[in-house]
Amino acid sequence: MRPQLENSWGKIHSGNLVLFYCTAPVKGFFGAGVIRSRFRQTIPYWKEEIEAGEVIWPYRFEFDVTHLIPLGRWRKLAVSNKPFNLAILAGINPVKDLEKALEILEALKFTVIQPIAPEKEVAQRIFEIGKIQRMVVETGYLVDQRSLDVIWKRTIRSVPTYAFSVNLKGRFDTSLQILKHAHDLWNSRPFLITEQPRLSELKEATSGLYHEFASSLKILTTGQVEELYESKKNYYDLEEKYGLR
Repeated sequence: MRPQLENSWGKIHSGNLVLFYCTAPVKGFFGAGVIRSRFRQTIPYWKEEIEAGEVIWPYRFEFDVTHLIPLGRWRKLAVSNKPFNLAILAGINPVKDLEKALEILEALKFTVIQPIAPEKEVAQRIFEIGKIQRMVVETGYLVDQRSLDVIWKRTIRSVPTYAFSVNLKGRFDTSLQILKHAHDLWNSRPFLITEQPRLSELKEATSGLYHEFASSLKILTTGQVEELYESKKNYYDLEEKYGLR
């Protein structure tokens, strides 16, 4: 969001419902989601910002998509605003009538998105922690045809400073291979995230072929990631509350 919409951005909170509306060429609601977090972007990210050398849309928020009509079917299936007459004035508009919002959500129930996989949920937490740390963060970062779940970089054009692989139920070899490769290529700090009950299995996996790499590898449980996220988020909210961000 551009600076002139800062007041509207300030009213967004985690857990809020957000409805997706297209003004043209299709007029109608085509999906919905739930706000996850909001943050200020201080480093150019989008193509237009990089070209301009400045942040054009500093006020941002993230959301999980819960409902979505496929792009090619908007004309046929989008839910018209006529029965609800909600204000569509700017890029973002508050919906004060909860009943109308719930009626629109009910009309979109045929578009419900399946819940996010646990691995993706953990990766999203790491993604958000990186943003709070004011790092440049990316998901699905390719390394020789394989991908790291999340990486953190200090600048857009730099190599990954931190590399993360989330492995909750698969073989650890895959995660160890790509993390070691990132460490060898860029000296990235490798992190492997798994469930607490699998720590002994992971210890065994790192005692053989990867025993030298094990000294560089950092291991976190999903519980530790959640604890870190909550602590970082609370600190971020305090900084924002007292005008330190």
